[in-house]
Amino acid sequence: MHDYFAYLGISLRAMDSEVERTYQRVVQLLHPNCFPPTDPRQLEINRLLTESILPAYSTLRAHAVRAYYLETYRAHLLATVSASSLGHDASVARLATATSQAQLSALYEQEVSRCSQMLFSELDAYDERVARLSRLNTAFVIYSQHHRDTTVPSRPSKDPRPPLKAEQPQAPTKIDQLLSTAETLLKGGQASKALKMLQRLQVPEEQLQRYYRLVGRCYQAMGMPSEAFAQFQMALAHEQSRTPGKRTPVSQAPVLPGEPEPPSRLKQVIDWLNQPL
Repeated sequence: MHDYFAYLGISLRAMDSEVERTYQRVVQLLHPNCFPPTDPRQLEINRLLTESILPAYSTLRAHAVRAYYLETYRAHLLATVSASSLGHDASVARLATATSQAQLSALYEQEVSRCSQMLFSELDAYDERVARLSRLNTAFVIYSQHHRDTTVPSRPSKDPRPPLKAEQPQAPTKIDQLLSTAETLLKGGQASKALKMLQRLQVPEEQLQRYYRLVGRCYQAMGMPSEAFAQFQMALAHEQSRTPGKRTPVSQAPVLPGEPEPPSRLKQVIDWLNQPL
């Protein structure tokens, strides 16, 4: 399962403002057009943005989506990883010395801050540093369970910056319209534009499954199968959590129909005109 927190270099306890602030800083560091298109450095920047940064940001930026992803990620770790398999990483070993949940949280925040400082400074070392952060996140979840902590604790202090107006939850009817518009763009061959629209939404609980499936189809249409698979997993896990009697394996991605051929320009215009304002 992808560790989107490690991709951005933030802790599992990050708040909305920290996700947004980190993403803006990363985009400034990895400017999409700072090198010629064929330069190996530019190709590596494009890979990081499309395969790691954008999928992580689209999942973590919205509080409801981030909370559900964190719950799924934590359950996955507890079911598949044990304390004996964490290895001998120095950061992990430091977390193992904690005698309480409060001490563990403090050590964890310090280690994440230290490990993420140079995350984007050397592109060749990015994957290695992400793996180190992911081991740190895994250790924190496992050791938190040992301290009888049933959930990843939230920071006691409030977010000092008031939420932006654009980030306020939108009415379900408005969300329905926006999701339908994104679906129309996707069917019209504009997967990138649809994905950008979806990434700006604050999606309520009852619309999360549809949101995950749409994001997954966007990645699928853009030729990013691993990111699409991760979103389909989230959709399937959400469906299973809402229907306890269902026993569909979470590791199995739902079978979706292939992407339709782009419609004619006339039909595309008619589809857009028929969308509610």
